[in-house]
Amino acid sequence: MRNVVKNAHALAKFIGPNQAALTTESGETSEVEFADALISVGTRLHRPQGIPFDQERIFDSDEILDMKALPRTLTVIGGGVIGAEYATIFFST
Repeated sequence: MRNVVKNAHALAKFIGPNQAALTTESGETSEVEFADALISVGTRLHRPQGIPFDQERIFDSDEILDMKALPRTLTVIGGGVIGAEYATIFFST
């Protein structure tokens, strides 16, 4: 608010160097112009089929926060921001 940043939750398509077409979940469309743009795509948890997430030995990135005890060893699968963050947290403990 202090920096007069406007935000929109929409599918964005650049239509020019400083223009984007926005489509909301309800299907509304609009065009916006800007000097600078920040795009935050977000992510959703992915749980591959066939991996037994049992919350005892195998956790997803949400469940790991509820571990009852710290393990002696830990393997982090996934090199995204969340995986790297957890690897760093557990490495320093």
